[in-house]
Amino acid sequence: AFIQVEHALGSAEVARMAVEMGVRPTTKLADGYLTLGVSSISPLEMATVSATLASEGIRRDPTVISRI
Repeated sequence: AFIQVEHALGSAEVARMAVEMGVRPTTKLADGYLTLGVSSISPLEMATVSATLASEGIRRDPTVISRI
């Protein structure tokens, strides 16, 4: 089902949304197969995207906590 959505929207649109949600624009995104997870997205990018979804679409850049 996700592949069908990607093909209906177009890979460029899916990639644009991924960048808006926290994936670095320099990340190599596999054309046509983003929804299969074949792109090299870091764990920090995945966490940023998950946090964006959890906050109802409001993206915040990650903050490093160096000491407590």
